[in-house]
Formats: sequence, structure tokens, C-alpha cells
Amino acid sequence: MDNVVEQRCTRAANMPINAEHIGITGVAGRFPNCANVEELKDALLGGVDLLSNSHDRWSCESLETSSRLGIIHDFEYFDAAFFGINPREANTSDPRLRKILEVTYEAVLDAGMNPTDLRGKNVGVFLAVTQNDISDLNYRGGIIARSAAIMANVVSFSFDFKGPSLAVNTACSSGFYALTTAVDCILADRCDMAIVGAVQHQFDPAESMELIKLGVLHKEGVCRSFDANRKGYVKSEAIAALVLQKIDDSKRMYATLAGFGCNVEGFKRDGMAHPSHKMQMAMFQQVFKHFNLDPLDVNYVETHCTGTRVGDVEEVAAIDAFYTKGRKTPVLIGSIKSNIGHTETTSGLVSLTKVVIAIREGVIPGNLHFKTPDPEMKGICEGRLKVIDKNMPIPEGLISVNVFGFGGANAMVVLRPFKDRKQVINSLSHRLVHVSGRSEEGVKVMLDAAIKHKANAQFLSLLDNIFHKPIDNHNYRGYAILSNDSHMQVTQTSTRKRPVWFVYSGFGAQYPGMGKDMMKNEVFRNTIKVCANALKPHGVDLEDVIMNGTDDTFNNLINTFTAITAISVALTDVLASLNITPAGIIGHSLGEVACAYADGLITAEQAVLIAHARSYATTSSNLIPGAMAAVGLSAEECAKLLPEGVYIACDNSDDNVTVSGPDFAVKDFLNQLDVRGVFNRLISNANYPLHSPHLEPAGQKMYSSVKKVLPEVKARTSRWLPSAVPESEWNTDLGKYNSAEYQFHNYTNRVYFRQLLKHVPKDAIVVEVAPRGLLQAILRRGLDKNVTLVPLLKPGVDNVDFFLSSVGKYYNAGGPLDVTQLYKPAQFPVSIDTPMINNLVRWDHRVKWHKLRFNPRSYFGKRIDIDMTDQSNHYLEGHIADGRMMLPAAGYIVLVWQTYARMLEIPFDSLPVVFENAKTLRPVILAENAITSVVVNLFRSTGKFEICLENDEDHPLAIGQIRAAADTIDEEFLDYSSLPRPSQYKLKISSEDFYNCMHLRGFDYDGLFQGVQSCDLDGRSATLKWNDNWVAFIDSMTQFILSIEATGHSLPTVYEKIVINPQEHLKSISANQTVTLNYNKHLKAAKCGGVELRSLTVTNVKRRVADVEPCLRKYTFVPNNDTKKEADSFHHALDVASQIVIENTTEYLNINIGEIKSDAAIQILRTMIEPVNLKKTTFHQLNSIDDNMEAKYDMLIAQEITKDQSDLLKDYLRRSRFVFAKVQNTDLKDVDLIYQHVTKTGIYVLLRRPQDLPENYTVVMANNNNYNWVKDLKMAVKKYRSSQSRIYLINEDFNSGIVGWFNTIRHEQYCPNIRLFLIRSYKEVEPFALTSKFYSRQLKKDLTVNVYQDGAWGTYRRLPLEPFQPRLYADACLMKDNSGVKWVEKSPYVTKCEIMVHFASLSSWDLAKITGKGGDAEYELLGLEYSGSYYALFVQTHLSPKDSILIHNSGTDVSMAAIALATNKNCTVYIVINSSNRDVLRKFPKIQENNIIYDSEGSPFYETLMTKTNGKGVNTIFNCNSIELLKLSKKCIAKNGRFIEFGNSLGTFLETESLMENNCSLYNINVNDVFDETPEILDIIAKDIDRYVKEGVVVPLKYSVYGKDDIEIALKNLEDKDYVKKCLIKIKDNGGFFSKPENRILAFPRTYMDPSKCYIVIGGLGGFGFELTKWLIERGASKIVINSRREVRSGYHASCLQKWNNQKITVLTNTSDTATLEGAESLINFATNLAPVGGIFNAALHVKDGFMTDLGPEDFAAVAGSKIFSAQNMDILSRKLCKKLDYFLMFSSIASSIGNAVQSNYAFVNSAVERLCETRKAEGLPALALEWGPLADVGILVRLKMTNPILETVRQKLSSCLRVVDQYMQQSEPVVTSCAYPDQSGEVSEKKTLAELVAGLFGIKNLEEIEDNTTLLELGMDSLLGFEVKHIITKESGLDVSVNDIRNMTFEKIKEMSAPA
Repeated sequence: MDNVVEQRCTRAANMPINAEHIGITGVAGRFPNCANVEELKDALLGGVDLLSNSHDRWSCESLETSSRLGIIHDFEYFDAAFFGINPREANTSDPRLRKILEVTYEAVLDAGMNPTDLRGKNVGVFLAVTQNDISDLNYRGGIIARSAAIMANVVSFSFDFKGPSLAVNTACSSGFYALTTAVDCILADRCDMAIVGAVQHQFDPAESMELIKLGVLHKEGVCRSFDANRKGYVKSEAIAALVLQKIDDSKRMYATLAGFGCNVEGFKRDGMAHPSHKMQMAMFQQVFKHFNLDPLDVNYVETHCTGTRVGDVEEVAAIDAFYTKGRKTPVLIGSIKSNIGHTETTSGLVSLTKVVIAIREGVIPGNLHFKTPDPEMKGICEGRLKVIDKNMPIPEGLISVNVFGFGGANAMVVLRPFKDRKQVINSLSHRLVHVSGRSEEGVKVMLDAAIKHKANAQFLSLLDNIFHKPIDNHNYRGYAILSNDSHMQVTQTSTRKRPVWFVYSGFGAQYPGMGKDMMKNEVFRNTIKVCANALKPHGVDLEDVIMNGTDDTFNNLINTFTAITAISVALTDVLASLNITPAGIIGHSLGEVACAYADGLITAEQAVLIAHARSYATTSSNLIPGAMAAVGLSAEECAKLLPEGVYIACDNSDDNVTVSGPDFAVKDFLNQLDVRGVFNRLISNANYPLHSPHLEPAGQKMYSSVKKVLPEVKARTSRWLPSAVPESEWNTDLGKYNSAEYQFHNYTNRVYFRQLLKHVPKDAIVVEVAPRGLLQAILRRGLDKNVTLVPLLKPGVDNVDFFLSSVGKYYNAGGPLDVTQLYKPAQFPVSIDTPMINNLVRWDHRVKWHKLRFNPRSYFGKRIDIDMTDQSNHYLEGHIADGRMMLPAAGYIVLVWQTYARMLEIPFDSLPVVFENAKTLRPVILAENAITSVVVNLFRSTGKFEICLENDEDHPLAIGQIRAAADTIDEEFLDYSSLPRPSQYKLKISSEDFYNCMHLRGFDYDGLFQGVQSCDLDGRSATLKWNDNWVAFIDSMTQFILSIEATGHSLPTVYEKIVINPQEHLKSISANQTVTLNYNKHLKAAKCGGVELRSLTVTNVKRRVADVEPCLRKYTFVPNNDTKKEADSFHHALDVASQIVIENTTEYLNINIGEIKSDAAIQILRTMIEPVNLKKTTFHQLNSIDDNMEAKYDMLIAQEITKDQSDLLKDYLRRSRFVFAKVQNTDLKDVDLIYQHVTKTGIYVLLRRPQDLPENYTVVMANNNNYNWVKDLKMAVKKYRSSQSRIYLINEDFNSGIVGWFNTIRHEQYCPNIRLFLIRSYKEVEPFALTSKFYSRQLKKDLTVNVYQDGAWGTYRRLPLEPFQPRLYADACLMKDNSGVKWVEKSPYVTKCEIMVHFASLSSWDLAKITGKGGDAEYELLGLEYSGSYYALFVQTHLSPKDSILIHNSGTDVSMAAIALATNKNCTVYIVINSSNRDVLRKFPKIQENNIIYDSEGSPFYETLMTKTNGKGVNTIFNCNSIELLKLSKKCIAKNGRFIEFGNSLGTFLETESLMENNCSLYNINVNDVFDETPEILDIIAKDIDRYVKEGVVVPLKYSVYGKDDIEIALKNLEDKDYVKKCLIKIKDNGGFFSKPENRILAFPRTYMDPSKCYIVIGGLGGFGFELTKWLIERGASKIVINSRREVRSGYHASCLQKWNNQKITVLTNTSDTATLEGAESLINFATNLAPVGGIFNAALHVKDGFMTDLGPEDFAAVAGSKIFSAQNMDILSRKLCKKLDYFLMFSSIASSIGNAVQSNYAFVNSAVERLCETRKAEGLPALALEWGPLADVGILVRLKMTNPILETVRQKLSSCLRVVDQYMQQSEPVVTSCAYPDQSGEVSEKKTLAELVAGLFGIKNLEEIEDNTTLLELGMDSLLGFEVKHIITKESGLDVSVNDIRNMTFEKIKEMSAPA
């Protein structure tokens, strides 16, 4: 049958169908590494091997299966919502079921059918499926989820198919058994069509392990079908579905069934699994005889050949015997297994899919891996059969496909290809295509395909047929207009059905050319012709009016009325052809005629004749000249204003009517409306008073004419709402019926259109069926905002395009649409090359569901839930590391101990155990109120264990070995009796000190985890608390070891040995529940009670980025008259002005700021104002100043005020206390100029109304040395309480702290009447007086704070600092911090040498060997690889010339080094190379060709090597690099051989035991092993390597050179495991090689201390002072004097001093009182005896807080000593005694610049110190005052355990503080501040998205900084962050994502997960 269409026509109607009348009409599937059939086609024709070289289904190494597998990659994705499956069922369903549902849908669409049409139809489902054997699935799912038997039924249920539904399982032939059953059912009329599907996944290794043992599978993982070297097949996954239909029903046809059949081989002597070519041939004969087929007609056979030794031979023999007799040309054979592996259950359908691809493309894809024919396959060897090993044109004739089940169930299908390639061309200039889908991408893909194939009418017809009715749960719709300028639109839409309403407009919709373009539409054109014929007897040429009409044409009312009505009627017919029918109909004026047509009450002819009657009566009657106008009033409002004779013609909406009347009267009325400012517009061409009593002369004529046209009365349907009568009359005859009377009434009376709008549903789609969208504005105002308005035509555009676009928009809005009547469908079935549709489907795969994983728990181990809602686990909340609740390493130990005891059925606390090499690979973050499930796997025979997260078994958390030691437990412990006795120091490190220290390292232990009670200073012993909790106790022991052996934030990673004797332990507990710990520093072993921890290895972990970066500012004097003519600095002026306003708001603390005609300044201020003030600030955006507005603003921000706007400025000042503006030559004589900032473009000013001097006032003089002024001030405050009085507080001390004092009392609202004057002048000024010339002008401004400095009045302001920038340095080094890797200044105190650095390696062990020849340098790079290889080969394994060695991975540096050294030693060297590293041969000419092994799939290296060595193997194998390679290398190692692995981990514990079979040794050499050797060994290595360099033995390593600014790129490349080159950083850019390099590097400045100087830290035993001391030592200080009021009392301090003393760092304590001059001098002399003083740091403080009302002079004096007096004394003495002073750093508080209630005395003394630093800086002396906000880790707030927020700030971490100290010591400002705020804007933050939360974990605040394709691993995600990300994703989205998936997750995926569902 070459022509299906012809056969359709010739077959008799009553003739029964046979197999030839059934064909494959749709295909779809998922295949290995292919998401659809299109991708499979490309891969097959491209010769791509679709097997994955590695997979994550199970551990291939431990289970000894092949690492290659055919993988479907998206099993975890499923569009559950589309199929109406709830999340729980979706998550527990068999993934095969999830995929077959999607694939079935795709196959149905590919067949050109809408699945909605098939609901309830007799469609059969025949599914090939094996029983589910996944152990993990049974745990999660119920019976429906795990039952393969009902999987087909679930498909039938989901699609509502009513035909037969059954599952088939005959192993590999299941797919064809399902197909033959389906065909039988169709032939027997048990179903009309069938879905044939098959599913196969590979999640359980059990079958693979068994088949490998049987030799059916092979570990190399290649299907070598037909090849002599085949060894078995490789498993693969596939999901496939076919649609089978009768030819008569089909829209598409790929091939018809010429024949089919099956048989069973029965009993065989060779066994059931042994195939029989005789029985296969019997099946061939039976099928061909039954269907009357000729074997010679078959020219291609798609075989079952899988690559097994027996199966391929048997099948080829059967094919040879049956098909080749009498042939002149060979039969072509192939097998898709060679390309994708064996898909087993799905293999038959996958083979059919390949054949369909071949038929469509006309090319059979070539087989892979066929090189050498098997001599046993005589048909191939002798040429009767030909294997298609490359793409080949498909031959004519039939195609046969075979499948064979391993139980002997055989099946075959013979296909007759459908070859019709006659395309039907789409010739339409414009064509509409509409589609829907589950995602925006899916709709766009479908529309893109339509545009691409817009000329293919058959493809478009398939789309029309698919989407002719809505598909449930499609959330996106789209349409495309196919034309020369194709365009599309895609919209997300609701799936609910929306009501469709038609609205018909009337007069006014006319324009020349209306409807002309639409005449191209056949339906439209036919209706217009009908109307035209009806009008011809009346002298109207309708077609001419439409096609050729002009403005004059439409001045004729008859042409206008009839054309509008005809076009509306024709459009109604076109919409009906598109299946667009209204649920409601409304009309306006003339539009009511078309309404009657739409309601089915009149014909098209009647409609235009009624319109003609209306227009003829109007134009032929003697009517007064009239006019009509639109008025912007409601009907009620308009009626009150109407003059006599003018009527409301149309009540359009709440704010629009149309009036009608005599021409003159209407125009006079419009003039009156103009005066009132009411909108009005005269309607053109309306020269008649329509819809008014003035039509009475024409009424009878109109009625008579209509009565002839409409003699009958018909009841209208409920759809049509009348507009000619009020709603109250709808139930009258006039309202219920369409009649001549109704049309007459409509003609002569008001149009009540407004009343109709309230009946239109709020979610309606309203289509205006008219020549233009006349009513759109009225509808838009009168209808709900959710109504969709769709006009169909528009003047001035291509109306075919516009109409189709409007229909498309109607569809996108949710309306039903069927274009199959508009566009005649192409002949079905379509041609074979019509594009497939299955590949165009895109699903909503935003949700990731449970993906099956092999669970070794089914073999051994236990699943344990750590439920943080369980009270018994709450103690874990006390184990906090870096702010995260973490399961301690001790938790792993105890979990394994408990599981091991359960396995032995012994109580765990009665079982002594020994752990060895217990490694923590990844920590686990525990989430609050969540369950974390871990799996403990134990190997009974070896005691090896691993702990994994559930669903992430590929990445263990911990590994090691455990054994019971009940009989030998005492021998396991070390002897601690010989240890020195504990230190007799009186001081011990207390528990508080110990945990404060751990807190600084990032550990916040609490509760049971604060088990260390005390420990001695030398770290030999400690006392631990026993709380009846093994986890907390073992962790406390670990804490102690960390405190001794580690620095920074370190975590335990390896316990070499742990011994636990629970019985002994319980006996050792004292009465007070404590246990003594002894520590052997030499053996690194700790024993406490019955627990011993030995040789703990720790790993330093990067701390998380601080949540909040501190706000860094300077606090500096700003003159009120700033006349520097800088560039326009609006931000600066606004900042200063706003601070002045806030400072002067003392009566109340709430501040009102308004901005006129903008909010730009307000937005800026939100970021500038300190949060403590911002919280009390209210912003107002004002359009203008209202005359009636009260003066309620503290600050008014105006636009630029010009010279002639002075009155406006005064108006502003009447309504605001201050006005900020930019002025230009403006008269300011009647206002006070508070502040001005002069720029080049104008002056920014802060203005105020003039103030009167007070009648009552007093003066209080303040000073720093005598605080009696405090009493005077408090008395004055009591006396002068009136708001009109003033207290002038004057301070003439140059270094006064009065400004800080005032900033604090302002927050207390102590006394709003105080006015502060600080005089900082070296020149004498006049005494204070109101009449004083010096003071008077400033007094009149009545400012709260007045500072006279540098000859000008001003104030102190907190202003932004310039960003810290890098500088050019001659010497720099690389440093990595939270922001990445950067260059920093190198210490100037390091001894200099004359080394000329040209290149720097990123590895500190690399050496650049320089050879200078001529101008440019030649260099060779030698690396640690040479010294390491030398150490491995000659020091450890003693390689000799008689030895033979096999070297793997010859392209890597370490292997190249080994080759060079071994060949030089004259060893017999064999190297393994592949195609990627053949260049190795050129570097080693000594290696003979015979010693080179080319590794390939067909020739494994071990077989080649054993041949070359005559079966002896080699003595040594070097650098296997993987467990798999190590195992394969076992096959070629000689007895007593050696394996050497350099720098790589060989994995866990499962691998090495079998190496001992041949008495082999395994050497795992690490970098550290080399440098742990003795100096003698290192010297030998160095000398030999140097000799090898000179002799030319050494081969240079590969390298890449990077610029010095490309460090990040270089580091990223080093992290890439596939990157094998060394990385060099080029430091010198120019000049000869031995010329002096100009190593000037742009680097960040960094503070260093001079080790030859002494540094004084006052308050050095305080929390911050002591940490500052440690920082000074880190920065190079070697001599420090700590000054404190007390001696060392803390064990922690004593231990640090002792440690520094051991490091040869001198740190002495001194108790001199620096508040006295004598004490200060004693301290400096004490320090000078050590070395010249290089720095003075004052971190001392004394706090005595209280409200000002409660403080006296003594309280001020008490806190002044440690600050003011100490600073003054150190200032005086350092000037003469410290001539080499570099740093003078005083630590202050933000209380002095921002203020903080109850700290006025503290703010005073800090402010005084700040003024002192300003004075020193001005004199050229070193000085810096640094204001802190509250500190997080140390200081008085931490000591007092205060948690309340201060000044809206958050605590600043110590590490952040020290970074700030470093930065500030590199700049020149004398007073600076550092404070951390939770939100710099001061506003309440909105809830962060998932993407923002994840980015925040990496310290990234701006998402735009992250590229979408960046993975979290690339962002720097470690194990800890991985768990945090996992918990956040689970919490925010509810998805359970494995840590492994998170590693490679891109940020684009994170953003998608952030999007709302």
C-alpha cells in the first residue's frame, strides 16, 4: 500500500479491516540522553554514543557494575498539576508512570489529536512494564504507586480512556506483545484505537550484578552488536509510546502494519534462556504465510541483536536462513542497541521509533562499534547480510523488526512505510494559528514551529485539529499571525471558562474602507453578497460602498446605516465559523438590529433592510436641522442643565451621555458647558436629532417600512439585553420581543446603554462586533477592570491582520476557538515529512519530585531520623558553629556505636568498642523544628561504616571502621601514668574563659555542650562535666583538643582511633559528676574516664560572610557658610542640611519632612538619615502648598527658587521650620541663612524664619577639668523651663566633649531650651553676651549647637567616607578573604633581598628555572610533582633498573615526572595513552613503541600489557587515579607488586582488601609526606633533582601564564579537575630579563607593626583590648605592654601570655594609672625600656550610665579618668618621649556623634578625646579616634549579657571590627565611625525571595552580580553551605532537594524556584 488515501477510497465500506488498515500515527518517548524523538534522530544520524560514561544510580565501584548506563535525565520532573495528581501521590508514584503519562500525551498530539476529544472514547491502553523491584519505592508509595499491574489502568484513568487496559510483561519482547495485543483488539472491534507504551528504568543494581555474573552484561558497557569482540550488552532506560489507528481515522501515518506475530520457544535442551534460531525462523514463516507476505519484499531488518555472544549468532542465523534465499543483493540489518544500549522492556518500541525516523528521513542510521564480523555469523561474513555501519538510504520495500524475550517469548512486526511526500502549500497571505500549553516556553516553541513551517498547510492543519477545543489545565495560550511579517503573542491565562459577550455599536463606527480588507475572507464576503442582493432593489450598491466608499459616501445616512449593519452581521458569521458564540448580547442604538441577528431572530437580509428603513425615513422626512454631541456628565447631572428642546439621546455610562436636538440649541448648550469646564464634543455627520422626539415626522414612515420587513413578533432569548427600554420595562411586551414596534421604539427614544453594563460579568470577554472599536472608551470606564475588551476592526490598518490578532487575543484571554471551519483542513493523513509535534511539547517542570535511588539500606544499615521537634534532641541546639546548628562529629560516632550494638543485639552502653580512621567528610546542618534523616550503613564482615543523608548515598557524611573489643579493651588504651603532673599554677582557664575563646573562633556552645569546666594553662589536663550524654561528652573532649591543636574556626575531620569503655567510664565519674581529662601532647591523645581520642586531625573552615557590612563614616566639622565652589554636590548639601534640622528638633523627636513636586530628595534621605532618627521621621510628597495647610513641617524641600520667586520662599517658611532649596540670585534679606553650600551651578541653602532673642536667659560655662558646671546647669534647667527662655552652655576648652554630651541629652529630651556654644579658637574671642558682635548674629539663628572653629561657625556632621582604594606598591602579596583573592601591601619590615621576581606560581612549592638568553627569557616550570614522584619511586618503593613499571594518566604532570625519572633509571617503562595525550611520545624518545599501550574499548590496557610481558605483568603501577582503574590494574600486577598513588584519595574502605591477594603493597603518597621527611632525605631529593635539571632529564611541565590581575581566573582553573596545567602569575611586564623589574602592583594597603618597636595597649585586659593585642601580634608586633587597672586574673589571659612567651614575643603587663601624669609617664618609660614606642592604643572605658537628671559632677569625673585624662596625659608625654610614634589610636563610641540616652557623661568624655585627636592631626601628629557601635563578641555589652538593640543597630563582629581598624589606620581623617545597621535604608525589609536568601549565604546582596549560569559550587559552596541551602529551599519551597543536586544547581534554577507557582 503506497497510497493510503487511494486505499481509503477503494476499500468497500462494509469490508472488514485487516492489519494493513492499521498504522502507527503518533510516536513519542524519552531515550538515553535524549528528551524526545527529534533529539534521538539527531543523535542516531550523528553517530553519537548515547550511553553515559558515569551515572549516579548506584555505586558502580562498590557493586562492581559497569560505569556506563543509558540514562534518562529527568525522572525527577513531572507535571503533576496537568494530570490532576496531588503532590503526595506525585511524590510517591513510580517515576515510570509519571513519564508514560507525559509521553502518552505527546504521542496523542503527534498523531494530530486533541486528548479532550478522546475522553470517554473506546481507546485501549497496552503497556509493557516489568514489576517494580525498587526497595525505596515501597517505603514511600502505596499500592497504586508500586503496582506495575495497574499502571496501564492509571493511564486510562488519567485520560478517561474506556477501551481495554492491560499491562504486559514478557521481558525484552514485552513491547511487541503489547502491540500485537492492541492490533488484535482493534481488528476485533474491542477498541477503536490504541496507545501502546513501554517503560524501563534502571534504579536497582541487583539485576545488573546478576547478569554480569552470567556474562550477559559486561563491565565495559558497550553493545557491540554483530562484532566479533562483543562481550554482552549494557542496560539502558527508555519510555516510549505509539498511537495505533485505523487509516480512515488517522490524521498522520508513519507506517502501516503489513504483518505481526509472536511465538514461544518452549522446552530447549540448552536451557530456557538460550535462544533458538529455529523457533525464531518458525515465527518468521508463520507471520509471512498468515499475511501473505514475500520475504524478498523485505530489504531491511531491525534486529534484536544486543551484543551477547549467543543471542546475536542465533538471530543472524535465522535471518540468513529466512530472508536471503533467491536474493541478488544483501539484506540490510542493524540494531539500535549499539547506539543506545538495550532498553529491555522498551526495546521493541524503541526499535520501531528508529524505523519511523528512518522512514521520515529516508536514511537508516548506522550502527556503532561494529568493526570485525564474527566468523560464526556466516551470513555477514559471506555477504548475504550487510550490517549498516554508517548512515545509508532506506531501500524500497517492507521493514521487519524483531524482539526476543530471554524466557523464549519472541515477537516481530513487519511494516509498510508510508511514503507520501506531497506537501500542500498554505497560500493565504494571513493565517491564524492558536495553541496552548503548560508553560510560556512550550507555547512559544509551538508557535515558532508554526512560523517556521508557515507554508506547510498540512502541519498547520494538524495544529488546528489539536487545539480546536480547550485542553484542560493549559495555563498558557498563544497565537501567531503567519504572514510576510509574522508575529506572535503568548499569555498566561486562567483555565476557568469565561463568558463571551458581543456588543454591537451603531452610528459613528463608519469610515471609508471599513470591511474592505475583510472581503478576502470567504465567510465575510458571502454574507456581504447576501446583504447586497437584498439592498439592490432599494438602489444601494453595498459592495461598492464597502470597496470604494469615500467620506462623501458616508455622508449619506443610508450608506452608513446599511454598511455598518451589514459588516456587523458579516463579522457575526465569521465569529460563528470560529465557534465563537456569545453568552450575552448588547447593542447601542443601530447596533440593536445586529443584536437581533446574533440572537437568531432575523436574517441578514432583514437586518440590512431594517437599517435601510431607519436611514431612509430619516433622510426623506422633513426634520429640523439637528446636532448630536457627547457630554462628560451622568444622565442625572445632564438632565438638570438641559435647555428646552435638547434631549438625552444615549445614556452611555456614569460619566458620559449623548445629547440630541436642534442644531442651534445643541451648540448653545455646548458653549454653556465650556464655561463650566465640562467635557463636550460635537459628533460629526450627525445632522439629525436622532433618538429624540424631533424624529416624530419620520416615525410612521420608519415603522411602516420595518413592519413590512419584520411582520412577525419573536421572543428574544435571555442572551439579548434590550437597550431601547429601561430595565423596569424588560418584562413588558416591548422588552421581551423583537418586533417592528421594538425597532421603532429604539429609533425614536433614548438608548439606555448604561443599564446594560452592570449585567456584564466581571470576568467576561467582550467582543465589539463593529467596523471599529467605537465603544471601547465607554466600555473601559463602565466595566470591571477584569473584563477583556476585544475590538475586531480598526481604521487605518491591515484589518485582516488586525481581525486575526483580535481573535488571537480573544483566545489568549480564555475564549474557545476552532479555526477548522475557517481554514479547510489539508488532506489527511498528512505527508510523511510533515514535522513531528511530540518534540514541541514543553511541560511545567518547576517542581522536582522524589527520584528513586538505590538504597543500600535494604542490604544493611539503619535509617535514623534526627527530629528537632523531639524533646530528647533539643540538646543539639547547643551545638552552634558559625551561627549554624550542626550535628557534632561525636554524633556520628555515637550513631554508629548504637547501630553496631543493635546489629550485635547488645545494649550500646554495655559494648566496649574501638573506632579506627573515623573520618567526617561533610558536616550536617540541623534545621529548627525539622527532621534530618541519615542512613548508617555497616558492613558486617569488616566493621566498615558509612553515614549518608537519606537520598544522597553517593556522598557519605562520615566513614571509618568499628569493632567490638570487650576482651581486649584495656589493652587498647594508652598509658597516661608517665605524663607530667598537671601544672601547679593557681590560675586555670575557667569554663567562661574557655567558651568565650571558642565563641571568638565561631563556636557558640550552650547547654550540655559546655562540658569543659576548667583546664590548666599548659593544656595537659582538664575537668569535664558528665551529663549522661555521650554525644555532648565526646564533643567536649574534642573541643578541648581543638583549643590546643587548632586555630581559628576548625572542625574535626579524622579521629585516628577512638576507644570507648562505657563501664570504666561510669566508674570514673566523681560525686560532683566531673571527670578528669589527661592529654598527651606528643601522641596527641586525650583520655577522659573511659573514652580516649587519639590523633585528631582538624580542618580550618572558612567562616561565613558577615550578614551586615558596617557603615563607615567620618565625623568632621562643616562650616555653615561653605563657599567652596565645587561641582554640583546636592547629596552632600542635603545630608548636612537634614542633620542640622534633626539636631534642632529638640522639643519633640518626631520629624516631618516634606518635598514639593517630587520625592527624589526623600528617597535620598531615606538612605542618609541614621536609623535611630529615620525611625522617627515621617516623609510627605507634596504637589503644592495649600493656603489652608497648617505649618506642620520641620523641613520643606523645594525645587530651585529663582530670583523672582522670593514670595514663594516666604510662603514656604510660613509652613515649615526650615526650607532647603537651590537658589539663584534670590533675595534672602527677610530670612535667616542657616547653612549654604556654594557650587558652580548654584547655591544650596537651608533657611529659617527670623527668630527673636529671648527675654529670659542664663549662661553656664562648662569645661573638661572641673565638672561643677553640671550642678549649675541642672539648677538653670529647673529655673528656665519656659519655651521662650534660653540656657546658653558655653565651653571654650579647645578639646571639649560638650558636643557629644548634647547629642545624648537630645535623646533624653532633657531640656529643649539649651543652646550650646563651643569655641575652638587659638585667638581670644569676646566674652559671651547677647549684644556681643561676635555672638549676636549667631544667637539670632537660635541653633541648638554652634561650634566656632577655623574662623567660622559650623557644626559636626557624620559624612560618608571615600571608598578605600588600592594603591601602587613595589611589593605585594596575595590574600584571600570573603570578597575573593586580592593583592595587598606586603610588610615593609620583611628583610629585603635582590631577587628579581618575574613570575610567581600559585603553588608555594613550585620553582621557576630561569635561563637568560638574549633579550627575552626562556623558562621551564618544575613543580612539586618531580620531588613528589622522586620521593614515591626511589625513597618509598626503591625502584631499581631491573624493575618494570606501568604509568597511567601519562598526560598529567605527576605521571610525566614519573616517566622522566623512571626512564632515566633505565627501568622498563610502559605508558598508557589515549587519543588526547599522544603528544607525550615526543617528550620521551627513549620509550620504545612496543612499550606504548593504546587504551581503547576494544583493546583494554591490561590485556595488551599481559601480552607484552608474556603474562608476567609489571612490578609497579603508578597513578591509577580511580578505584575502577585500580581494580583493572590488579589484572596485570606481578606478585609482590607495588601500587603507587600520588596526591589522590583512593576512596573509602571497600577497595584495598583484595589487593593483598598477590601480597601487593599500596602506597598513597601525599604532598605533606614529602615535607615531613628528615632534612637528610630532603637534601638528597633536592640534590638529585638539581642534577636531573642540569642533565636535561627533567621534562618541563605544561603551564599557563596569567596577568597579575587575573588571580581569580587562575584559581578557578586550578579547581577544575580536568585542568592539567600549572598556573604562573606574570609580575614583570617589560624590560630585559635581568633588568631591574618594576614590580609596581595595584594592591590594597594593609597595616603592619614594626617588630623593633614597642606598642602600648591601655585597657589591654578588657575584651576588645586583649583581642586588639592579638591582632597587633598577627601584624608583626613583637613587644607589647598591656596596661590595666588590675593584674592578670584570668586563666585565658595567662595562657595567651604563656603561649606568646613561648613564641619569643614579649607581652608585659603594667598597672600604672594613666589618668595621672605620673602614672602615664611611668607606663611610657616602662615601654621604652623594651623598645621605642611605636603605637599607643587606648581601649579602656569606664561606664556609669544614667539620665542627666540623675548624674552629678562625680559621675562625669568617674568616667573621665580612663578617657580624657588618660588621653591628655599620653598626648603630652608622647610628644616628648615617643619620637618614633606611628599610631595614636583612641577608641570612642557612636554615643558621642549620634547620641544615646543615659550616656551623657560617657559621650562627653569620648567627644573630648575626639577633639584631642583632631588637634593632634592638625599639628601633624599621628592620631585617630574610632567610634564603635555595639560589639558582638567582646566588650561590656557581651560581659553584661545585654541583648537589647542600641540606636537601631546590630552588633558588629570582632573580625569586622579588626578589618575596620586596619582600613582606618590607612587613611587621614582624625575621627571616624563604624556601626552596623540591619538595613541601611532604615525601612522595614520586605520578605526576601528564595534567590535573595541563598545569595545572602554567600554574602551577595545584589542578585545582578550573579550570572544565571553560575553554579552554587562556583560561588564557593562548601559542605556547610550546601546544607544551609538545602534547608532554605525545603523551608521556602517545600521541595526536598539533595545536597548533590544543589552543588550543580545554577542560580537561574534558584530564581525559577523563587517564582510563584
